[in-house]
Parts: sequence; C-alpha cells; structure tokens
Amino acid sequence: MSSDSMEKKPFLRKRLTALALILFASTIFIPWVAERNLTLTPSYFWSFMVHFNWLEIRGWYILQFIFHDDWFFFQDFWFKTFGSSYRYLTGPSNPYGLYLGWLLIFACQISTLVLWLVHLFKPAFLKKDLCIFGVIVLPLVSLFLGVYQCYVQWEIYYSYQPQVFPYFGFWLAVVSVALLLVSFRRAPERVSLKRLKTRKVALGVFLVCVLGFFVVNELEFQTKVTKLMVIRKPVKTEDLPRDPKLWEGDFNRIVAVANVFRARVSDNNPKYYRCELEVPVISYTILMVTYNSMGYHAYEPTFFRISKYALP
Repeated sequence: MSSDSMEKKPFLRKRLTALALILFASTIFIPWVAERNLTLTPSYFWSFMVHFNWLEIRGWYILQFIFHDDWFFFQDFWFKTFGSSYRYLTGPSNPYGLYLGWLLIFACQISTLVLWLVHLFKPAFLKKDLCIFGVIVLPLVSLFLGVYQCYVQWEIYYSYQPQVFPYFGFWLAVVSVALLLVSFRRAPERVSLKRLKTRKVALGVFLVCVLGFFVVNELEFQTKVTKLMVIRKPVKTEDLPRDPKLWEGDFNRIVAVANVFRARVSDNNPKYYRCELEVPVISYTILMVTYNSMGYHAYEPTFFRISKYALP
C-alpha cells in the first residue's frame, strides 16, 4: 500500500492506529509498576488494583515472620483504606493519598477508549478534532502519571530504597502510544490541528506544568504524601547551644524556600540551629539539593520500627 493511499484514510480507521489502541487497552489489565521490599515476591500495581505481598513481624524477643498476599481493588486501593490499614509506609505517618495517581491513570485509560469507540461508531457525536486531540493527549498523560507514580513510591521510603520499577504494562503502553503518534503523523486530521500555533501550545504547556507543580505539592501535603527533612546550620557540636537570635535570619531563609515547595515547618530548635520540615515527596530531592547548595546540612531522619503491622 502506497503512502498516498494511507494518508487518505481517516486516522482512527487505520490498522496501525487500531493496533495501537488495542495494545493500549490491554495495558489496563497488565501491571504497570512492581515493587520488591522485604519479601522475595514483588507487589504488582495496576491502575485499578494491587496485588500486595507483605511481611508481618510479630513479637520482640522471639520474632515470628508471617507472609501475606492481599488484593485491593478500586476504592480500597486508591483511597485511605489500603495505606492506613496495613501501615504501608515508612515513618511516623500513613499517607492516604499515595495511590491517587493510579485513579487518574485509570481515568485516562478509560477516557481514551471511550473517545475512540464513540468516534468509530458515532462519528457525529463529538467533534473530530476533539476526539483526535483526546486520543493523543490522554495516553501521553497516563504515561506521565505512570512515571510520577513510580517515582513517588520509590521516594517515599526512609533510610533505604526498595526496588520500585516500571513493569511490562507500562512499557507496552509506551509502545502503543509511540504507534499512535506515528499513525497520527501520517493522518489528514493532523492538518486541522496545525491551526494552533506552536508557540502558543508551548507556552500553554509550560504554564500548565508550572501551575501543576504547585497543585501537586499542595495535594501531596494535604493527603500526607510527605517526608520529614532535617535542616541544620553547620556548627561544631561543642559550640552549641547558642543565642537563638543568631538563628532567626537562617530560619527565615529556610522558611522562604520551603514556602515555594509547599513544605511546612514541623519543629524548630533555635538554640541548636536546627529545624525540621514536612516536605511533599515530589519536591523532596530538589529541596534537599537546594538547601545543601545554600550552605546548610539537609538530610532525612532515620526511623526504625518493628511492630505487628506490615513492614514495607
């Protein structure tokens, strides 16, 4: 088949596009992220459920190790039930917003398939440009959210890093979206979308990303997807404590930077030139590098806890 004949076919009726969307639909039923901690068997994360393998430790002098594998679906996975019931976290708090990203991924997956089916069977129901734009943008957003979700699950831990890595479903989604983009590039519908100026689109994406950065930080703080960070001024131990007034200028600078990243002060010790922040996970590494570059010593505290609850 010549390239000219291919370009005359509507975008969503090409075989390449149909194949790409079938592959994308199949990724709903394949795990996107795997996570291995104390157990040999990883936990697997879909957009709407998790197969969670965890280790329960009982006792103090004589420890008893009990392996569990549980399944959580929809609301129990996305919202507070899963995190708070099994202490699936690291330090002093149990974030109940850690898995909200999976809800958004699921919404993007379903919306993509709905737009595709509507455009195929009732093409007059929605404007063509809107359908094409949705079919392209929503899968890309789901990939971005998949990377974000993998990152926050990796970053949330204290003191050690578990093995959190993209799984087969995510890479299959990458392939399917790449096929969609290749097909879209050869489609006549692409001409209608060229009416939007590149500069306006780029500026719009930049503004959305900036706004999204602040929104995500605030949402993470409100849903307790946070970690504690200790910041102190490098001073010899034998020279402490000191006059608290000498700490005020440094503390004001630390708070000013923290406000940009929507972090909050959880503890302040002026005599020892030390404070503690509760930081949204998405900004934790950036904020730590920022404080260290300012001449402070920023680090994460170490927690060690053994109890009857699940250990991540």
